[in-house]
Amino acid sequence: MHFTSLGFSSSELGMAVAQAISHDIRTNHSGLDGFPQISVTRVGDDLSISLSWTSGSRRGVAEFSLSAKAAKRAVKVSKTDTAHDPQIFSKVKTAMAQLEHQISNSRVR
Repeated sequence: MHFTSLGFSSSELGMAVAQAISHDIRTNHSGLDGFPQISVTRVGDDLSISLSWTSGSRRGVAEFSLSAKAAKRAVKVSKTDTAHDPQIFSKVKTAMAQLEHQISNSRVR
Protein backbone atom coordinates (compact mmCIF):
# COMPACT_ATOMS: atom_id res chain seq x y z
CA MET A 1 0.00 0.00 0.00
CA HIS A 2 1.34 3.41 -0.93
CA PHE A 3 0.76 6.25 1.50
CA THR A 4 0.67 9.01 -1.10
CA SER A 5 0.39 11.87 1.37
CA LEU A 6 3.40 10.56 3.29
CA GLY A 7 5.52 9.80 0.23
CA PHE A 8 6.36 6.15 0.95
CA SER A 9 4.82 2.69 0.87
CA SER A 10 4.14 0.10 3.54
CA SER A 11 6.89 -2.01 1.96
CA GLU A 12 9.43 0.78 2.37
CA LEU A 13 8.54 1.22 6.03
CA GLY A 14 8.56 -2.56 6.46
CA MET A 15 12.12 -2.58 5.11
CA ALA A 16 13.17 0.05 7.64
CA VAL A 17 11.66 -2.05 10.43
CA ALA A 18 13.37 -5.18 9.04
CA GLN A 19 16.73 -3.39 9.20
CA ALA A 20 16.10 -2.60 12.87
CA ILE A 21 15.05 -6.22 13.54
CA SER A 22 18.23 -7.46 11.84
CA HIS A 23 20.29 -5.16 14.07
CA ASP A 24 18.44 -6.45 17.15
CA ILE A 25 19.10 -10.05 16.15
CA ARG A 26 22.79 -9.32 15.52
CA THR A 27 23.21 -7.61 18.89
CA ASN A 28 20.78 -9.40 21.18
CA HIS A 29 20.20 -12.65 19.30
CA SER A 30 16.67 -13.98 18.93
CA GLY A 31 14.53 -16.59 20.59
CA LEU A 32 12.60 -17.11 17.35
CA ASP A 33 13.28 -19.86 14.86
CA GLY A 34 12.99 -17.41 11.96
CA PHE A 35 12.20 -13.83 11.04
CA PRO A 36 8.87 -12.24 12.01
CA GLN A 37 6.30 -11.11 9.48
CA ILE A 38 5.99 -7.33 9.35
CA SER A 39 2.64 -5.65 8.64
CA VAL A 40 2.11 -1.92 8.31
CA THR A 41 -1.25 -0.12 8.49
CA ARG A 42 -2.18 3.51 8.80
CA VAL A 43 -4.25 4.50 11.81
CA GLY A 44 -5.11 8.19 11.66
CA ASP A 45 -1.88 10.15 11.62
CA ASP A 46 0.19 7.22 12.91
CA LEU A 47 1.41 3.98 11.41
CA SER A 48 0.78 0.73 13.23
CA ILE A 49 3.49 -1.90 12.91
CA SER A 50 2.71 -5.52 13.68
CA LEU A 51 5.37 -8.20 14.11
CA SER A 52 3.99 -11.73 13.99
CA TRP A 53 5.49 -15.16 14.09
CA THR A 54 3.91 -18.60 13.75
CA SER A 55 5.41 -22.06 13.90
CA GLY A 56 2.99 -24.94 14.28
CA SER A 57 0.77 -24.16 17.24
CA ARG A 58 3.09 -21.45 18.56
CA ARG A 59 2.05 -17.91 17.69
CA GLY A 60 2.84 -14.42 18.80
CA VAL A 61 2.07 -10.85 17.79
CA ALA A 62 3.63 -7.61 19.03
CA GLU A 63 2.58 -4.17 17.89
CA PHE A 64 3.85 -0.64 18.14
CA SER A 65 3.10 2.63 16.43
CA LEU A 66 5.20 5.31 14.81
CA SER A 67 4.29 8.89 14.10
CA ALA A 68 4.29 9.87 10.43
CA LYS A 69 7.41 11.94 11.10
CA ALA A 70 9.28 9.00 12.66
CA ALA A 71 8.16 6.69 9.85
CA LYS A 72 9.31 9.14 7.17
CA ARG A 73 12.70 9.42 8.84
CA ALA A 74 13.06 5.65 9.13
CA VAL A 75 12.26 5.20 5.43
CA LYS A 76 14.71 7.95 4.48
CA VAL A 77 17.49 6.36 6.56
CA SER A 78 16.80 2.91 5.08
CA LYS A 79 17.03 4.31 1.54
CA THR A 80 20.31 6.13 2.13
CA ASP A 81 22.06 3.73 4.48
CA THR A 82 22.23 0.00 5.11
CA ALA A 83 22.01 0.60 8.85
CA HIS A 84 18.86 0.88 10.93
CA ASP A 85 17.29 4.11 12.15
CA PRO A 86 18.27 4.45 15.83
CA GLN A 87 15.15 6.51 16.53
CA ILE A 88 12.82 3.54 15.89
CA PHE A 89 15.16 0.86 17.26
CA SER A 90 13.90 0.95 20.86
CA LYS A 91 10.30 0.32 19.74
CA VAL A 92 11.40 -2.53 17.45
CA LYS A 93 13.59 -4.04 20.18
CA THR A 94 10.72 -3.92 22.69
CA ALA A 95 8.29 -5.49 20.20
CA MET A 96 10.78 -8.27 19.42
CA ALA A 97 11.19 -8.98 23.14
CA GLN A 98 7.40 -9.13 23.56
CA LEU A 99 7.10 -11.47 20.60
CA GLU A 100 9.87 -13.74 21.88
CA HIS A 101 8.23 -13.80 25.33
CA GLN A 102 4.88 -14.85 23.84
CA ILE A 103 6.53 -17.62 21.83
CA SER A 104 8.55 -18.77 24.82
CA ASN A 105 5.39 -18.98 26.94
CA SER A 106 3.57 -20.93 24.23
CA ARG A 107 6.37 -23.55 24.26
CA VAL A 108 5.76 -24.23 27.95
CA ARG A 109 2.09 -25.09 27.50
